[in-house]
Amino acid sequence: MKEKKSPSKLAKKLDKLKQSVSPERKELEKKLFSPTSVIKKKRTRLGWLLGRFLTKAGIMTSQEVVRKRVFLVALILISIFTVFLLTWFALNNALIWGVVSVLLTVWTLGFVLVWLLCWVVFASVLDVRIHKRRKELEAVLPDYLQLVAANIRAGMAIDRALWYAVRPRFGVLAKEIEDVAKRVLTGEELSTALRDFSNRYDSPVLQRSISLLLEGVAAGGEIADLLHKISTDITEQRILQQELSANVMTYSIFITFASIVAAPVLFGLSRQLLVVIQTIITDVDVPDDAGFFQVSGDVVALSDFTIFAVVLLIGTSIISAMIVSTIRKGSVTDGLRLLPTFMFVSLILFALSSFLFGIIFGAVI
Repeated sequence: MKEKKSPSKLAKKLDKLKQSVSPERKELEKKLFSPTSVIKKKRTRLGWLLGRFLTKAGIMTSQEVVRKRVFLVALILISIFTVFLLTWFALNNALIWGVVSVLLTVWTLGFVLVWLLCWVVFASVLDVRIHKRRKELEAVLPDYLQLVAANIRAGMAIDRALWYAVRPRFGVLAKEIEDVAKRVLTGEELSTALRDFSNRYDSPVLQRSISLLLEGVAAGGEIADLLHKISTDITEQRILQQELSANVMTYSIFITFASIVAAPVLFGLSRQLLVVIQTIITDVDVPDDAGFFQVSGDVVALSDFTIFAVVLLIGTSIISAMIVSTIRKGSVTDGLRLLPTFMFVSLILFALSSFLFGIIFGAVI
């Protein structure tokens, strides 16, 4: 009989094997943990996220095309800014300093910032598109489930009932169900195709409906009654949300009025009062030995106050649009569509109020 090795000898042998590293293993570790491999992993992960967002937004363009277009837009914007900057330096007889500053700042840090800004804008547009598609799908989902339930009561199988319930007016949902039907016809399981379809949308309503449908199919229950109850529940939930939105409509009206009407008018009035104060101070002859009562009209520059007002109005418009969208729709994403309107109206009212108050106070003075 062969003698059995003791656990201590086996442990020592295992430690020796762990300590002995082959050249192939060292080479593999270098490739896996080198900086270039880490960068490639991060790029792959970012590419996967970009592809996922493009799929959710319903955009069939490849990732490489999107990257090239974003880079091209950033290049065009920085080129336009470069031409404007060089023209300004040329008019001020400082073209050499302009070229140096453009090469050192605009085409290094400036280009990176513009490129990142383009990606932020593109991500915001994608987010709005994804949210819009989800809303469109949820709007027609109850009617579609009712048609599927009617088809099942007529004796159709679940996959055929899903296919024959498709109507052109369902829009996004119709295209998705057609894709599910094609995948099922090619031999894929219905449950897998439906789960992939629900995972493409960040919609708790859709994911819950698909999950209940698949559980009902697996349990062998009455699918038609289940779909009818799901459709009724979605409709009741939507009605409840509309009632809640109507109850808080007063708050959204007040916030909207304060941000795009009251604030611009008050800033326009303040700007014109600053002009009046500076005019009065310049006309008053104050002796040099007035001491404490000596006043200067250059404490606040008119241009600085205008920049402050514009920046504050833009920030107020962004915050108020998000608050209003959260109150009315329950989502901040809806506020992205309100941002241009809020900012445009507030800035126009600020300019208009400044002009009108200038006419009024100019006539008085």
